[in-house]
Amino acid sequence: MTTTRQAIHTFVAVFTATAVITGCKPAPKPAPTPPVTAVEGWQAAVTNTGYAIVRHDANGDQIRLACARQPSRFVVWVGSFNPVASEERLSVGFDDQVTALVAKSTAPGPGVDAEGAIPMAELATLLHAKTVAASYGAQTLSVPAPEPALADAFVEACKQAVDDTQPVQSPA
Repeated sequence: MTTTRQAIHTFVAVFTATAVITGCKPAPKPAPTPPVTAVEGWQAAVTNTGYAIVRHDANGDQIRLACARQPSRFVVWVGSFNPVASEERLSVGFDDQVTALVAKSTAPGPGVDAEGAIPMAELATLLHAKTVAASYGAQTLSVPAPEPALADAFVEACKQAVDDTQPVQSPA
């Protein structure tokens, strides 16, 4: 028993001396993991109803442009806009080509969405546009336009949505 007691006293003495010599420094805390940031910029999204392009920033989705099929329609959603009961129009533009859409101010969730006929003439300007802008009452948003390859894919998908609704003509 005395040997065990001596061993414990020796261990405690050595441990105490080591702690005093090293200064009892606590173990370093692991570096915090940097937050995962969403990819900023435009991305394509394919759904069962059509094709969309979405502009992301550090806070989430800013604007979504979509061409839906059956029935074909152009759908826009702006995440930072707040619904206004008396406002019925949301306008979206590519540089100076603007299209007015019918806003759905009673839609649940954040943001405001709107829809209308697919504006192929205005969408063609998206291929060379510098900005995409939206306005809804006094609220506005302006973001850089998507890169040409993504804009081209979106315009082609919109054209396909329009073409799918055209009646097929039989040969004469």
